[in-house]
Amino acid sequence: IELVTKLSKAAGCNVKFEKRTFPGSLSAIENNEADFMGDVTITPERSQYGRFSIPYRRESLALYARPKFIESCQKGSVESLIKNGFRLGVTRRHIYGEEIKQIQNSALDKKLVYREENRDHLPLLAKDEIDGMLEDPLVMSYRMREKKEIGRLKLCKVAVNHGEVSFMYSKRVEQKIIERINQAIKKLQKDENYLNLIIWDG
Repeated sequence: IELVTKLSKAAGCNVKFEKRTFPGSLSAIENNEADFMGDVTITPERSQYGRFSIPYRRESLALYARPKFIESCQKGSVESLIKNGFRLGVTRRHIYGEEIKQIQNSALDKKLVYREENRDHLPLLAKDEIDGMLEDPLVMSYRMREKKEIGRLKLCKVAVNHGEVSFMYSKRVEQKIIERINQAIKKLQKDENYLNLIIWDG
């Protein structure tokens, strides 16, 4: 929120925040019910109904698992884990990279546990209904301080995906406004506190 507020102020825009799930936000952008959202990977499909800012941070997704799975996940792939009974929590409409995409396009997809938001997996961890989840290590480091359920998870040495994320805008937002946001991003990226802003907003 702080990052968006700073960028909007620098670009001369007024912002009103609305709470939506990630897939709900994508649908709102597509239907012109919302003007923008953050943490979006650019894809050809999304480009059909939205515009994008320049990337404002790099995202690295990693697998976090219960301690009993650490040894096996250090040696194998996510696919092999799932084949051996690992219950993976994923978020609808998120982009997780080619390995997860292949799993989603196979018979193994029915073994994935889908929710609307990553935070929705926390109660499932507490009830022992999933064995792990995918998250950006920067974001996870903050969440681990607040949620004891996450403390039960350990980082697997399996980098699932790397990429850049941008702000996504509905087509009704003029390109000149997005250009002002882009200039504000470039300026803020030179600020020594920028890393703290993007971690918090994650």
